[in-house]
Amino acid sequence: MSGIPTASTVHTCEVLRAMPFGLLVRLEDGRTAVIRERELAWTAEERRNWRQAYQPGVKVQAVMLDEHGGESPELSVRLAQFDPWLTLPERISPGQLVEGVVTVVQPFGAFIEIQPGVTGLLHRSALPAWCGWPIADVFWPGDAVKAMVQRVDVQERRIALTLENIREVRWRDASRDASRDASRANGRARAEAQAGASAPRPSRSLLPLELASLPRAYSVLLVDDDVEYRETWVRWLRNAGQYAVGAASAGDALQLLAGGEAFDLVLMDAHLPDLLGAEALARILDGAPETRGVLMSGDWGYLGGPDPLLRRLQAAGVRFLPKPFQAEELLNVLLPSGEADGSGAGDGRKGESDPHESGKPAGEYAEPQRLLEQALLRAQRLTRAALAVLFRLDVSSRKVEVELPRNDRRLDLTALLNLVHSPVRDVAEDRAFCEIENAATAAARARYLLPLLPFGACLGAAVPADSPHRYALFFFYDRPTAFDEARREQARAGALAVGAALERREMIARIVECQRDILLGQLNRGLVHELSNRIPAARDSIASLTKQLQRAERSATTAPESARPESAHDAVRLARESLDDALKNVESLAHINGLFRRFAAESSVSVAPVERVAREAVEMTRDLAEGAGVTVEVEPYPSLLIVRANPVHLQHVLLNVITNAVQQIALLRPRKGGHEGRVRIRFEERQRRAGPVVIISVEDDGPGIHRHQLPRIFELGFTTRKDGGSGLGLYVARHLVEAMHGRISVAESARLWGTRFVVELPVGV
Repeated sequence: MSGIPTASTVHTCEVLRAMPFGLLVRLEDGRTAVIRERELAWTAEERRNWRQAYQPGVKVQAVMLDEHGGESPELSVRLAQFDPWLTLPERISPGQLVEGVVTVVQPFGAFIEIQPGVTGLLHRSALPAWCGWPIADVFWPGDAVKAMVQRVDVQERRIALTLENIREVRWRDASRDASRDASRANGRARAEAQAGASAPRPSRSLLPLELASLPRAYSVLLVDDDVEYRETWVRWLRNAGQYAVGAASAGDALQLLAGGEAFDLVLMDAHLPDLLGAEALARILDGAPETRGVLMSGDWGYLGGPDPLLRRLQAAGVRFLPKPFQAEELLNVLLPSGEADGSGAGDGRKGESDPHESGKPAGEYAEPQRLLEQALLRAQRLTRAALAVLFRLDVSSRKVEVELPRNDRRLDLTALLNLVHSPVRDVAEDRAFCEIENAATAAARARYLLPLLPFGACLGAAVPADSPHRYALFFFYDRPTAFDEARREQARAGALAVGAALERREMIARIVECQRDILLGQLNRGLVHELSNRIPAARDSIASLTKQLQRAERSATTAPESARPESAHDAVRLARESLDDALKNVESLAHINGLFRRFAAESSVSVAPVERVAREAVEMTRDLAEGAGVTVEVEPYPSLLIVRANPVHLQHVLLNVITNAVQQIALLRPRKGGHEGRVRIRFEERQRRAGPVVIISVEDDGPGIHRHQLPRIFELGFTTRKDGGSGLGLYVARHLVEAMHGRISVAESARLWGTRFVVELPVGV
């Protein structure tokens, strides 16, 4: 395995100087060697100030990575401190369930880092029999994986992993989860203690987990005349969610850029057949200074040489990357400065932290009303007004109301009745622009506005919004003000920004209604199924009742006197049984119909019993789940859990998450008889700083979510389904949960293991 020494001899070497990519050192025998930055320590935090820690003359202990390295041997400081393979048998054994991160995907399998410095191979033959997807679709670099250890060979430093019988351990008793996490943390602590004080702490992954947390996909141009090398890294970048293009020469690269294509990052080999890489990179940066450049070379002596062009490029921010490099080093140059220093994204390993303890909403999502309030405040600052007020005019009733701000003590709301006679109506309905530079001298125009708010001057602009109402935005100033054209344009710009926020609020409200109709259409199959089954059964029961009553009537008139009571008794008993069956079928139909009718109706915030809402959601998805061969179950909670929320909206959220899980399982494991998948809903009560909350977990054994897709999972229009979904369900779910002052997030997800969504809502009072 790359990066694992073949011998354990520790060398003492002296630091000669810091290179752009690591240290140049002198061995005891006089040879010079290189220690790359990644080999200085196990964690990014420990490597953060490596230039200050390793000054010229400092003696370091290091292990030779390759004793037969020839002219340019490489050393490792971190392996001299701690070799994770030495204590591996104490921590990992065959049959153990381990968690890891995909580092490399090959046609024959996926390499998975299960501990810092320890990587195992999940061969494609060890995948479950029900997984028919190509391995390149199943695993992407950075994905989380849970697998069983099949074999451990410490001498050869190899670990074989398997997922063949993973379902046997997938649904173990849920009460073991917390104890397993604690024992895993204790095991890590014991391993560190046994390894000595110098052993590294388990840290975030060294490979492209952070790529999943990038705010956007980067466009990368990689220029290298080595076809295999170029294609390997272009493929790696694409698998990690980036836009990557390869070029075989400097001329090809310059032609791409001349054709109008722009790149965030250019990786340039130093020695190309047509032009020196440094010269080509200098030309590119001269024409596109916003582009970041990286110069690659297998000759580390060249990168550390005195060439003035190299020094100029380095001063301009160009990074030097010695070849061959690893994914961690590519990540360090891909991320902008400061994002890969250990203070950014976490590794996403389960058990490191509780995503619900921070007190912050999951992700950077804000509900539409908050966005509207922020837009109003920004418009007020832009125009330097004392107060900005958004008015709403109901055209039909001719009534003006204050949309924002709410509960501002400066506003006398008793004056709202007369605002229809004020400039507010002119601005809102006629789209006129209002300008009052001195309220005292314009008393005729301002007389209906002044009772609402004493002011010296004001500006009013119409707010464009696709809505049944009309809106006007007014900026009030304490003193008379002479407005110039710039201030008027600022007022109009503020109205446009507020209009955009209003449009967003209206759009989301319509999307929620639209998505609810879509969801009802999907679930109506269940109602049709129930009708198809229950109506014939009820009809048969009623027909049987009619026959029994006719038979009883004949017995009463034709049977002998002595036999009549007994015959009548039997007929009544049979009639009662038929009637009971008919009533049960009718009640079942009425119940299902009531569930759908309540879901389709509007509701308001009230106290909602969480478990009952969840069970009704499961009942509504029963036919969809049975058709896909999926069992959906609710784990009972020992006490009654109540949240203050809109019960219809809470049910909407759960229906979206459950149907999404069922559909994903059906894509992964097309039903071949029996139940092929499982979804489980669990409840928990926790105490937060802001008060008690109820946590609803919905977990499945579906395909899991790719790591770099997680940040986008709640975005409008984004879907992970291979057959193409609407991308509305989870977006609407997040909007509804946050409107109920809660949050929804993906607590964990591992490929071919499944996903656990968590909904957190404040406890009702």
